[in-house]
Amino acid sequence: MKKLLKYLLYLIILIALALFIVGKINTTSFKEGNLKHTQSWQGQFIDIGEETIRYVQKGEGQDILLIHGTPGSIEDWQPIIDSLSTTHRITAFDRPGNGFSTANNYNYTIKENVNMVNMLIHKLVLDSVVIVGHSYGGSIAAHMATTKNDNIKSYIIVASPLYQFKPETLYKMSTLPIIGKGITVLISKTVAQQKIDEGLLNAFGGNKEILTDTFLDIRKQLWSQSKVLYSTSKERMNYANNLKETSENYKNIDQKVSVLYGKNDDKLIQEDCERLHKDVSNSEILVLKNTAHFIQLERTGELLKVIRKYSINQKEPINETSITKEKLFFLKNEIDLPIKKKIYLSTKNEVILFRPSEFNFGKMVEDNQSDALIKLDGNFEKLTNEIVTTFKNNKNVKITISEKDIVAVNNLSDTLYLDTSKHRYGIVINQLESEPVFLKSGISTNDVIYKINKTFNLNQ
Repeated sequence: MKKLLKYLLYLIILIALALFIVGKINTTSFKEGNLKHTQSWQGQFIDIGEETIRYVQKGEGQDILLIHGTPGSIEDWQPIIDSLSTTHRITAFDRPGNGFSTANNYNYTIKENVNMVNMLIHKLVLDSVVIVGHSYGGSIAAHMATTKNDNIKSYIIVASPLYQFKPETLYKMSTLPIIGKGITVLISKTVAQQKIDEGLLNAFGGNKEILTDTFLDIRKQLWSQSKVLYSTSKERMNYANNLKETSENYKNIDQKVSVLYGKNDDKLIQEDCERLHKDVSNSEILVLKNTAHFIQLERTGELLKVIRKYSINQKEPINETSITKEKLFFLKNEIDLPIKKKIYLSTKNEVILFRPSEFNFGKMVEDNQSDALIKLDGNFEKLTNEIVTTFKNNKNVKITISEKDIVAVNNLSDTLYLDTSKHRYGIVINQLESEPVFLKSGISTNDVIYKINKTFNLNQ
């Protein structure tokens, strides 16, 4: 028995030594990452302190700064960047130890992230900034709000732990002294991608519609790096103490704060968001039903409305020839519509692209003048940009883009209605006389453009 225990002890020592060596020989990957930044990845780099930070900056106007969670990257904000960059200057970045940013001398605390954000604001000369933080990024924003900063206009905190956090066992293993980095390398090469799949499915409340192969592949490439796994583990292990320190100062917040969370998100996050709203007098809260953790991807339109509300001095987008925006709306009291909603009068050969909100558009509106309207997601911007680029100089078709709430479209002649919710495109032709035609899920934008040409005989 003693001999067996002796061999067992030797085995444990050998395993620990092996893990220590594995961690040591991968030191560079814990600082710089395993993934090379190629042309297929967006962004440029800026040196801040001892770290090299990847960031994107797009558009002109009011400064909006986006801070992702743990783990996370610029890519988590893509629908927000694409939509707001027509009227604002949007900046997003990979926090230290995430995405393509380094972790050369990173101590994995909220306070250090606050310092990093302040240095980034200074170096990029951002002014009157609206800070938008998701999850861990929202915790950073809350910490920033406790200290008066005249260069920051307001804070938007999205689905964030604010008072409490409980890390999982896997993260505890990765941060063990001596052997933690070796364990992290082992996780990176074995179960990391499976855990990322499971974590994202849980974060989206079991909703697989957004979790396309491309979406998952991007996160697996970025998040399975040893650098990112270790940063996530260290941040989560420090999280509870960081929040305890920060929450003691929430009473000092006097700038505008907006808090958002989904009813399908983690219960502790829901409790924390409600508690912050009660503790901060100058705050607003928005609770979203049927929504989980990634509000910027699940309910892009709702978050955009909050950001626009809190921003100022928007740069108006340029109106291209044959493109109208929010011009042709009128109230229609003769039919039974929800209060303050509008009906749109379409014209001949018109493509209508719009983002309805605050209404359940999942079913057909029971009125012979109405279309089935479904809330749009972030794919709206990509589709809109490509359609506008294709048809902006074509005098035989009109493109109408709207971000106002519509509950019905009155089609007086051939009209093409598109929605991008759940990756479907709804085609409506002479809606008063025929049923809508829905193209199959996942159809390419080129096929939609082909359908537009065919519907209006534009190639003849």
